[in-house]
Amino acid sequence: MLKEHTESLYNQSFAHKSSKGPPKDEVLLGPGVFRQLNHPAFQSIHIQQCQAEDQEGNMITSVQTVLTCSKLISPSALSQVLRFLYTGTVDLTSVDIQALKQAAEFLGISDLLDFLRKPETQSDLSNNNLTVAGCQNMSEKLEEVCLTSGLFSDVLFRLDDGVVGAHKAVLMARCDMMAAMFSDNFLEGSAEIVDFPGVTRFALLEIQYYLYTDKAPRVTPSNCLAVLELANRLVLPRLVTLIENKVIQAMREVVKEGDEVFQDALNILQPSQIHNAHQLAKWCFAYLGQNYNNVCRSFPKVMKSLCPENQALLNLNRWPPIWYVKDFDLYERLSACLETEKPKTRKRQRIPSACLCFTGQAQNSSYNLAAMAAAPIEANKRSCIRPSEE
Repeated sequence: MLKEHTESLYNQSFAHKSSKGPPKDEVLLGPGVFRQLNHPAFQSIHIQQCQAEDQEGNMITSVQTVLTCSKLISPSALSQVLRFLYTGTVDLTSVDIQALKQAAEFLGISDLLDFLRKPETQSDLSNNNLTVAGCQNMSEKLEEVCLTSGLFSDVLFRLDDGVVGAHKAVLMARCDMMAAMFSDNFLEGSAEIVDFPGVTRFALLEIQYYLYTDKAPRVTPSNCLAVLELANRLVLPRLVTLIENKVIQAMREVVKEGDEVFQDALNILQPSQIHNAHQLAKWCFAYLGQNYNNVCRSFPKVMKSLCPENQALLNLNRWPPIWYVKDFDLYERLSACLETEKPKTRKRQRIPSACLCFTGQAQNSSYNLAAMAAAPIEANKRSCIRPSEE
């Protein structure tokens, strides 16, 4: 099985270099095969079977590929080249810079060669950090070779919906759980195929994308739960935070456009609590509480399916609060009662009338007019008096 896996890896690597695939007379490499190479940096390649003892004294057999370097590549230069490929940095104080340049040129590492040719690198040997663009370029190449093309994988994960190849060295370097799993203390350390139940290909590929490129996984509010669960399962708290941030930003953008994310918030709320995504759970709580009445009207069954603690917490932090809803209800009922009990009044015709409430000269003039009007009446009274009464 291991021999066939090694041969298939070699075939995949050679086919990736040539679009036409391997030539017909190409000899498949296997244990014990030796070949001379026409390369400025390497003289030969030898695939051999090696044996070693573990901590318990058991013999472990493995197949290793041995490359013999040419005399133009010094051990210190090759060591710094490997350090650059693995970490993105070089230690210029422990190597001859000209020898390192030569090794980078023979191996075709353009990023390292451009870095060594800079004037500031020549003047300051302690400047061993590469540019951010160089590290990003390395990350993109690692994604292209290991993830997109799937080359040089040395372990296979059997998942619920398929098989995914991976690279032990990268997984062990970036994940403590993987480092422990592939150690000698567990059976997975020597297994070629590792069973990973309860995991989908999408979730594992996004985890690999983060571990290989150090970038946030490509998730959305609708498909983030599987990746979030696996990240918590592998004890990757930074990845959990990146997923939280990406999902919250995506839902905020939808809310800004005037749409609703009630369904996504309800689906994410309780799983995020289980998988230690506390920031995401708090955001969902706040959003559902601010839109409590609309959520209850739109998804009554989902709201009732939440655990009692979450229902109580949402009811306690709802907006508007329950006391305001009750008081407003009471106010509307009382207002309706007052409207029904108010008697109907008849409309009266408006009769024009004069107002005698004057001040100053106006009052005096009105008094004189009243006196003048009363004078004839007094005169008539006097004319009607009998003589005997006088």
